[in-house]
Amino acid sequence: MLYKCPLRKILGKALLTFEELHTILVEIEYIVNSRPLTYVTDDFSEPNPLTPLNFLQYGRKNHDYPLHFAELANKVSNRESLIKRKQYQTTLLKHFWNKLKTQ
Repeated sequence: MLYKCPLRKILGKALLTFEELHTILVEIEYIVNSRPLTYVTDDFSEPNPLTPLNFLQYGRKNHDYPLHFAELANKVSNRESLIKRKQYQTTLLKHFWNKLKTQ
């Protein structure tokens, strides 16, 4: 619920394909689930803080980026258009986190 309002404000008028929306949501999911549930310390003798990923991916040591993306459509794209779309996605994510910080 905490993320729903900023997400609606940022993505409300955005023109995204299904794949782009899915990518943004997966990135948000990963970042949210990587946030510590306990305090973070600089003392290396302390164990790593718990995150929701510790429970979602039990026993996994390396928390790589999730790879469950939708199949890419067979569209002809040039390099410039792909770079432009990625910059657009990055801008939307930055706006999302800025809105989230101010709430």
